[in-house]
Amino acid sequence: MFKDSMRKIFVVAVAILVIALSGCDPDDLLKKTTYTVEFKLDGGVRTGGGELTQTIEHGESAVAPVVTRSGYSFDTWDKEFTNITSDITVKALWSTTQTFTGSDLSFNMKLVPVPSGGITFPTGISDNGTASVDYVYQVGETLVTWKLWKSVYDWATSSDRGTDMYHFQNPGRMGSHDSGEELQYMTELHPVTRVSWRDSMVWCNAVTEWYNVMTGSNLEPVYRYNGNIVRDSRGANFTACDNVVATNNNGFRLPTFEEWELVARWRTNSTNTVSGYSNPWFTKGDSSSGATANNEDSSANGEVAWFMDNSSDSTQPVATKQANCLGIYDMSGNVFELSFTKSGSSRQLCGGSWNSNGILLQIGYVYTIIPVFVDNYFGFRLFRTP
Repeated sequence: MFKDSMRKIFVVAVAILVIALSGCDPDDLLKKTTYTVEFKLDGGVRTGGGELTQTIEHGESAVAPVVTRSGYSFDTWDKEFTNITSDITVKALWSTTQTFTGSDLSFNMKLVPVPSGGITFPTGISDNGTASVDYVYQVGETLVTWKLWKSVYDWATSSDRGTDMYHFQNPGRMGSHDSGEELQYMTELHPVTRVSWRDSMVWCNAVTEWYNVMTGSNLEPVYRYNGNIVRDSRGANFTACDNVVATNNNGFRLPTFEEWELVARWRTNSTNTVSGYSNPWFTKGDSSSGATANNEDSSANGEVAWFMDNSSDSTQPVATKQANCLGIYDMSGNVFELSFTKSGSSRQLCGGSWNSNGILLQIGYVYTIIPVFVDNYFGFRLFRTP
């Protein structure tokens, strides 16, 4: 797909861009013009992160995701929300500087409240079980991206932290691909992969402490062993990791399977829902989260999930499929999601992945792994109890 590294490379890119304009009515955001933008890279094949910067006639600029193999689209506005007819210049930036911002999709830590107090819902593929959650909690709008993982990882493992330094068995990876190619098509918007359950659990403590430093918050890390914050997922600390206690603290954490399933099933209309429930309704257990038909309908799966029929054998950038009724992206497909729930000595996974068939996308399907296992097919999402 890419030519020799000494030649100029032209790529037709499409990228989602939202320009934040103060004092604007949100309804005006519907007044937009979509452009297909051609940009060029000088030099070799891109193998890492970076950003695209878009500049328009009126001098406004904003940051957008980098081009990927599957492409994006630019949605652009000017100050008066009129059509833009001037040329759009796009350039590639190679800076490794990372700035925390809650509105940056690749740094997305937006948590959506789940109004779940006392709600009973169906469970399992056949919807023949029930569960309930009697407290309100929050769920990450997107999967943990590589950019967020790596930024926290670098901060947490710095020797500047002294005795509070974190250690991980695995460094993680920017997305995954199944062809054996180099990961030149991956971007910071792809979910992190190649991390174990132990790594993700310890990282939840790290992101809690990192978030406190970045925002001035006072969240308390959730995962403890003998009362101490667990900061090491390496082999020598496996006993502590596998016997960790999930406290009721208000920091970031992994979900229980029941918490994940409630988010995946929640629906605000009666399409493809379990009979006997209303307001909220609940998506059937043999379906993808938010899908309008069951797992045998590839088209319905494809509206909400990246899976083997449409993924091109690769993870894809987060939030590029339709969200479910709670506004949560990739609850089915892209990567399996690690949960805290035990099944014997293993931990449960949810949701299916980019390499899954329709069966594994079913929100009632339970898959398990041992806590030390890593693979190309799973990552995780942040949850929190405020």
